Amino acid sequence: YFVSASYYLQVVEGVRPDVIVVDKELIRRFWYIGYLRQRYPSLLDGLERETEEFLRELYKFEQGLPYDPRTIEFRYAGLIAAMIARHYPSRAVYVTPEIEQQYTPGYSRIPHGLAFRLRKEGEGDLWRDVPVVLDPPVREDHYTDAITMLAARAELGGALYLERRGMIPEALRAAGRSLAIRPDYAEARTVLQRLGR
Repeated sequence: YFVSASYYLQVVEGVRPDVIVVDKELIRRFWYIGYLRQRYPSLLDGLERETEEFLRELYKFEQGLPYDPRTIEFRYAGLIAAMIARHYPSRAVYVTPEIEQQYTPGYSRIPHGLAFRLRKEGEGDLWRDVPVVLDPPVREDHYTDAITMLAARAELGGALYLERRGMIPEALRAAGRSLAIRPDYAEARTVLQRLGR
């Protein structure tokens, strides 16, 4: 839901060319590393060792040669961690909900619209209210259902984050936005009730 639309906006419409968009699952394909090198030349600068170590293992997998699944996963996770660590000091780094915690150890996740901003543990959280804005769906299908649920979950995740920090008025607003996106979202209704609304 994110990557294809992001690439379309960047490549075709020229929106936010400064943002580097990486699909975690496509990293598992040899051709994609080449694409990333071409599209975002600075992304892998300084990561030659991690990139080559991963590509060496990936080549075995893609060519049907004997490979160790633990080694390829270790190199894969290492490359992702290296990308984050390399760019974290100089730019904001975000992940989307499907990025498992195992790929971002040492970082907290701060809700930020449909994504999470990574912050090193112990640093300030830099939270700011970024409401999810959706145009009303023009049709009902699997994709619009999934996207509206993604948006509702993002808002509810923000509400829960704010509740844990004692920011109840802000949490109420976020939970209310979640329910406005998906009136059938029982969990959002439960959180609103718990928060006293």
